[in-house]
Amino acid sequence: MKGKPPVYKVSSFISGSEANKEKENAIIYWLEKKFKKNPSHFKEQFVKFSLFGQDARSDVFDLLYDWCSLSKLGHIVDNRDEVDKLISDYEGESLSYPAGKVFHIVVKVIPHNSFINKLLSPSKEIMVEIDTQKVTRLEGVISDFNLLMGQIVLYFNNRGIKIENCA
Repeated sequence: MKGKPPVYKVSSFISGSEANKEKENAIIYWLEKKFKKNPSHFKEQFVKFSLFGQDARSDVFDLLYDWCSLSKLGHIVDNRDEVDKLISDYEGESLSYPAGKVFHIVVKVIPHNSFINKLLSPSKEIMVEIDTQKVTRLEGVISDFNLLMGQIVLYFNNRGIKIENCA
């Protein structure tokens, strides 16, 4: 964007515009260049995350939503009624907390015993309540990360979820 006129910079935020496409291509080119130069450094800088406190609380929904979309192992449930949703919108919380400050994630439980057991047994689901105000840490990569919330740690990976009490 350096050296571009202000009109171009504004139009680069309009989805589908030529400026937007050019900006996205420049970002992809820059990221690929960084990755090729030093893959391990790139992963440390741009793939791994370690979020604490308010950063973890405000990003937990987005991370879990992305994990559900990528892994296909779960989905998020917004338990609020219409009045609660309107109040959240009015208070300006709907961007930071799209499903509210307390929501559930439903995760498929996959048997780990044997291939035949996986084929024959019906998949089960568990529902875990996520209280964003109790989240203190998110750490890892999108395919393998942990979430510390109160006295429990939730470990997410491409096979499912593991829950441990750390009291």
